[in-house]
Amino acid sequence: MKKMVRIVVYFLAFILPPVVVGLVNISSLPRAGQFTVQSSAEQIARNAEPPAYDAQKPTVAVMLGAEKTEAIDFMAPYQLFVASEAFNVYAIAPDKQPTTLTGGLKVMPHYSYAELDEMLKKEPDVIIIPFIPPGSDKGDQAVRDYLLKHSSEKTIILSICNGAENLASTGLLDGLSATTHWGDINGVEKKYPEVNWVRGMRYVDSGHIVNSSGLSSGIDASFYVISKFAGEDTAKNLAASIHYPTYHFVGNPEMEQYKMQLSDTYVYLNYAFKKKEETGVLLYPGMDELSLITVFDTYPATGTTRLITIADSYEPILTKHHLYLFSEYDVASAPEVNRMLLAGGQVKGLASTVIEHWNKKSENTELVYLNADAPNRYVLEPILEDLAKHTDVLTAKYAARRLEYRGEDMHLTGSPVSLGNIFKPMLIGLLSLLLVMFIFRLFKSKTN
Repeated sequence: MKKMVRIVVYFLAFILPPVVVGLVNISSLPRAGQFTVQSSAEQIARNAEPPAYDAQKPTVAVMLGAEKTEAIDFMAPYQLFVASEAFNVYAIAPDKQPTTLTGGLKVMPHYSYAELDEMLKKEPDVIIIPFIPPGSDKGDQAVRDYLLKHSSEKTIILSICNGAENLASTGLLDGLSATTHWGDINGVEKKYPEVNWVRGMRYVDSGHIVNSSGLSSGIDASFYVISKFAGEDTAKNLAASIHYPTYHFVGNPEMEQYKMQLSDTYVYLNYAFKKKEETGVLLYPGMDELSLITVFDTYPATGTTRLITIADSYEPILTKHHLYLFSEYDVASAPEVNRMLLAGGQVKGLASTVIEHWNKKSENTELVYLNADAPNRYVLEPILEDLAKHTDVLTAKYAARRLEYRGEDMHLTGSPVSLGNIFKPMLIGLLSLLLVMFIFRLFKSKTN
């Protein structure tokens, strides 16, 4: 019996300390996007004219939360609906003030929920609900109230990824079929049993409510809804313009359902034990939203990187499709970074001035052109390849699975894993085990 107890103690001594150290490290990580927008920049964006309204076009309202919104869930559908040129598209939030996207990017909505209602004086034709993580009770209730207010069958509601849970919380999905991210569907199925949760589909159409599964599946669902309003040719041409490689899912959304794998736990080691590299992301006027937001939904979500946004000045940055973004730093005040990520196929032309200014400030920064040297590829693929090369292949594979990306034109090369992530917890466990063994031996020698 004593021998069995000792074995259990040794096992716990080896396992528990690395777990505790990892949890402490995770809990102490700084929250992304926790910077204050300068009041002058906020005022410029607040007073700017929203995109013009055309009464001949259907109107799309893309929702933001009061505190935080899943990055690609919001930004990818926003760009696609605007780029189709077939809709009025507006970003809306409970209040017209800067709000944070996961990964740390800050954006200004065009209208508050109430302001858009006042401007339209009718129902939006499409409401897009990305995943809005739980925040304040007031903010969460504002999201639910807006969805319930505009729940008539005249409006198509498109939920992206775990935005289905935001929608389910209103009761609007009760009795309907729906889907969501593969990593969350088991949990929401237990929480909302009145919904028929469907697996193995990129999106599910339940009439005036359409739900997409994980993250980039929202791109397929967006193409699907665009085609319902503007025709199949518009959706196909739009997909071709961004070199989207898996458009076939739009017509046939069936897919293999991902499930949790043991290898997915490796990302915990990234969060718990990998030193977070502070990496710059350059913001510049006219930048492409999809290429930018893919950066923010890839690197930070793997526990490897803290992204900081840098622009030429603190003035708000107007994107290609009329969104105002805010930077954490201007060039003059930004800290030194080893790497600067430059997203977008046109970055060398559009950002030439700010790149020149940065090079004068810091000659040692590696400038990483993620898309400019691969103009005919879908924006995510070079990003995943850079992640694999700079971090490790297993992390990049997890990122692709998390994003529900199923393209096959990727060449993930680099270290299979980061050995430090494995050796650090093993070393902590080994030292703890040796200490316990020493204490046992010391206690035994004193009792003899």
